[in-house]
Amino acid sequence: MVFNMNPSPKYTLIRVNGLLTFDNTTDTHLKCKHLFIRAGELNIGSEEYPYLQKARITLYGEKGAETMVYDNAIMGGNKLIANVNILRIYAAPRQWKMSRLTRPAERGQREFYIESGLEIFEGDRLALLPTSYSPDSSDEVFV
Repeated sequence: MVFNMNPSPKYTLIRVNGLLTFDNTTDTHLKCKHLFIRAGELNIGSEEYPYLQKARITLYGEKGAETMVYDNAIMGGNKLIANVNILRIYAAPRQWKMSRLTRPAERGQREFYIESGLEIFEGDRLALLPTSYSPDSSDEVFV
């Protein structure tokens, strides 16, 4: 099945037992409380045809909502993606995947400086890796 709703209605549970593929020609926004990839697969793009549009999956759920039991052995929270089979996501390849800081970055800073050439887009998660052996020296930021 090819999914091409933008935005979709809010589904309570989507159980994937076959093949679910995001339409590669349009932006797609899937909204649900639970996405259970059970005996099937979810594909967003492929190696040959990476997903060049904007794909979003938004999970909804209330903090106090009852947890979901997918199968006798799998108990989930009140909103989640449960994958016990195949989930593939291929986006546009990027030329540069890492860069170096050009100035020291301190925890909590709102700006830091990197070498030019790194493609950064809204929604990207950047990991700042430590130069020490301290396990709490790393940090991450969302663009």
